[in-house]
Amino acid sequence: MKNGILEPVRVAAFICISIILIASLPSCKKQKEVTIPKPPAASEFTLHDSLRVDSFYKTSFPDAYDRYNGKFYDLHSVNKTNFIVKQDGPNLTFYFLDSSVNNLETSFTLSLKNIAPGSLQPFYNISDSSIVALTDVQQFPDGTYSIGLPGSKILAGVLRIIYNKQFNSVSGTISNLKIPLGFYVPDDLSSFMRGTYGLVLTSSGSTRTVQLVFNNISVSQ
Repeated sequence: MKNGILEPVRVAAFICISIILIASLPSCKKQKEVTIPKPPAASEFTLHDSLRVDSFYKTSFPDAYDRYNGKFYDLHSVNKTNFIVKQDGPNLTFYFLDSSVNNLETSFTLSLKNIAPGSLQPFYNISDSSIVALTDVQQFPDGTYSIGLPGSKILAGVLRIIYNKQFNSVSGTISNLKIPLGFYVPDDLSSFMRGTYGLVLTSSGSTRTVQLVFNNISVSQ
């Protein structure tokens, strides 16, 4: 008889404990969504200019030979590169400018033809003119500029790039981007003289080589 009286009490106590436990459990509806912040943009830029003047020009352009042959110009910077990545009609424009040296800014514009961010491939041969067009700009101490024409010859180069849809950003590398070179950056010759010697330098095999590492660069609309 005693057990019969206690049984309903036990059941009631079990129900109460169960209700308390359930009420104490965290509610999925009450949990806030965790927002993952976008990682900061980062970059590393390396440039190497190597100048040559062929011995063929030693007689006809002795000043150019003495002034430029064997010269080089190196530049390395971390997080001093400005970027613009945006859809420009059917093409994806990738612009970057190194601002680490005042009055000697170096910039490049890579135009990836018929490509949108969401359709980016992981690997591109930059020297393939059917896929990529390049414009390069160099500032000089006297305030003048050298501007390479779109479609200028690219000797070599590889672009590796990944698109992050969540943050609408790109990360990757540009390796061994090599183009002909017709000037010496630290030289403050007039633009006229620079143009005169430019053909001598490019035809002799002078080159500019660029390496770039970039991370979390936003894509503009």
